[in-house]
Amino acid sequence: MADRMILQVNLCLKQIKEKFEELGAVSLNLEVESDIKILLTQKSDIGRVSGKVTKERQIEMENVVKIKGPDDMTPAFIGVTYLQGDQLILADYNNKRVILLNSSYQYIACFTLPDNPRDVCVVDHQKVCVSLPLQKTLQFLCITSGAIKPTRKVQTRYECWGVASAGNGKIAVSSSCINGKCYWSLIKSTGKEMFYPFDCQCDLSATYVTLNSSCTRVYISVWRANSLYCFDMDGRMMYKYSADNLKKPFGVATDRDDNVYVVGRGSNNIHQLTSDGTPIRIITEGIPRGSMAVCFSNSLDRFLITNDSISDSINVFRLK
Repeated sequence: MADRMILQVNLCLKQIKEKFEELGAVSLNLEVESDIKILLTQKSDIGRVSGKVTKERQIEMENVVKIKGPDDMTPAFIGVTYLQGDQLILADYNNKRVILLNSSYQYIACFTLPDNPRDVCVVDHQKVCVSLPLQKTLQFLCITSGAIKPTRKVQTRYECWGVASAGNGKIAVSSSCINGKCYWSLIKSTGKEMFYPFDCQCDLSATYVTLNSSCTRVYISVWRANSLYCFDMDGRMMYKYSADNLKKPFGVATDRDDNVYVVGRGSNNIHQLTSDGTPIRIITEGIPRGSMAVCFSNSLDRFLITNDSISDSINVFRLK
């Protein structure tokens, strides 16, 4: 009986593999009942199936959008995030403010900050968090009826650079690097901060941070180290990614399939990786010089990039 079941499982796996290859998938996840799992552990030659089904999609440049703000001041959009309804919030470093745009990239409102912002992330559908590194402060803002209003501030121990939602009101924060070490932290809704140091062999380096969709992995780019670091939520490093054609990595984001996109600011490209750090492709077409931040709208299958070569424009890409 057991041998017959093993043969059936082997046949099933063969059929799955053939379909899997036909789809051009990157990885596959197979859930089985507990009794079958026990049986499978007794047969080492069956093989192991893990991951999840994700079909590799094409990426095409859609357009370049010129952003018109409330005045003629030259912006530097160093951080960007999508809100509910596909509105956008951009952190304008040069003018110490954030700007709210509608889904057609038209100006709605702005809010002046006490210092130069570095990054911005969504906390929930109405709230965002902005990092102010020189003040070691996270500024929380509420967006309602087309207006931006401040709510609370949270002090951080180190300069806060990148920010990303970690779910349940928590914020993941990346710091600048000091004496060969970098720090990232989790800040709870109560304001309590948990620190996770790691070696990066560089100083005074900009960092950005993002998480996967299930908030179980943290990705941090360190531009002076020319590397992307991946951690679990307990601060253990899972891997470090670097490549000869990845220079000064800045913005980092994930799509709905948990693929990772890291912007090579110095190499004018984007490296697309699987969640475990396996390279998928290097995107060069349409990537502007001096690229900085990247963010995704999963509802639109679209991502965009800011840059400082044409600082009042953003480049929009579509996944097909």
